[in-house]
Amino acid sequence: MIESAVSHNRLTTFFQQIISVDRVKTYKPSPRVYALGPAALHLPAPEILFVSSNAWDAAGAKAFGYRVAWCNRSGAAADDLGFAPDFTVSSLNQIAGIIAGTQAAERARCAWSGTDPQMLAYHDEEWGVPEYDSRALWEKLMLDGFQAGLSWSIILRKRDAFRKAFRNFDPKKSLVSMRMTSPAFLRIPALSVRAPRSRRPSAALAHISK
Repeated sequence: MIESAVSHNRLTTFFQQIISVDRVKTYKPSPRVYALGPAALHLPAPEILFVSSNAWDAAGAKAFGYRVAWCNRSGAAADDLGFAPDFTVSSLNQIAGIIAGTQAAERARCAWSGTDPQMLAYHDEEWGVPEYDSRALWEKLMLDGFQAGLSWSIILRKRDAFRKAFRNFDPKKSLVSMRMTSPAFLRIPALSVRAPRSRRPSAALAHISK
């Protein structure tokens, strides 16, 4: 029945899986119903976020072993059912924050990210994220070379200046613009602070671009 309702409302493309109690011919809070999730997703219950607007359903899912978010839109008092949800939200809009690892409280981060906003953004949005764009990969490789012996935060602060100086790290344009190995390039104000003004990384980039 639920499949036909989803199809009728043209919502099919928004779901990878549609799991219905029709498969087990029983209803919640039977454990057989909650067992459908791990079976369909091939994941253990603790790695699945179960979302429900019913307190009793949230308690049943928590008893089964799910991570649970109770969507308490009306602000109702929570009943003591023996199993409290991991999260309580007032809107489904807050679920995205939970999935991303945040909900009001600061997300867990590696110690090296510190408190610098640029480092925090790099940690959350770039570090560990697969990159398949050849130009972006080239940029990462070259910036890593300039970073040697320096803090990565220095490179992040100067990344826009590097992109400007190296023509957005387009290999062909960087090679044509041989100013990168000239004294003029090394005097670019934005690339100051002890830093990535050495001729060696610049010359290496020109050489590799060939």
